[in-house]
Amino acid sequence: MEDPNFDFDSFLAEPRNAVVATNGREAPVLRTLSFSWEEGAFWIITGPWARLVDRLRKDTQISLLVDCTDYESGRLLQVIARGNAEILPYDIDRAYRSMARYRGPDVSQWSTAPTNYPALVTEPLPPGLNFIRLVPNVLKGYNYSFARSPYAVKPV
Repeated sequence: MEDPNFDFDSFLAEPRNAVVATNGREAPVLRTLSFSWEEGAFWIITGPWARLVDRLRKDTQISLLVDCTDYESGRLLQVIARGNAEILPYDIDRAYRSMARYRGPDVSQWSTAPTNYPALVTEPLPPGLNFIRLVPNVLKGYNYSFARSPYAVKPV
C-alpha cells in the first residue's frame, strides 16, 4: 500500500540499485543501475560505455524503481519515481559520494575490473562522463511489509 509517511531519505540512502526505464525504439529499455539520492533528486553516473545519454537526448522521460524484498525480515518496500531526466556535467565529489556508498570510502579497495571505478574519481578523468539527474514529478513510496514484521504499516 502507498505509505503517506514513507521515509524516502532514509530508504534511498541505503546502497540499493534502481531499475531505470527509458523509451526504446520498440519497447521500454530497462537497466539496473546504482544511484545516489541527494537534494531531492536521483543522480546516476553514466559514460561512453552506456547508451543512456543517447536515449535521453531522444526522450527525457524516465521511470525508476528502487525496492527492498527481504522475505526473512518481512521488509518489502518500493519507491517509484517518474519525470524528465537531465544530462549534467560530471562532478567528481558527487561521483565519489555515490560510489563510496556501494564500495566503501577507500578508493584503493575499489574494483578495477570489469569497470575501473577508481578512475571515475581520479584526475585525469576518462572522457565522456556525465551525470543523469531525475527530479521526480511523481515519487511514491509503498510498504508491503509483512504484518508480523517491525516494518509493517501499523493501523491507526
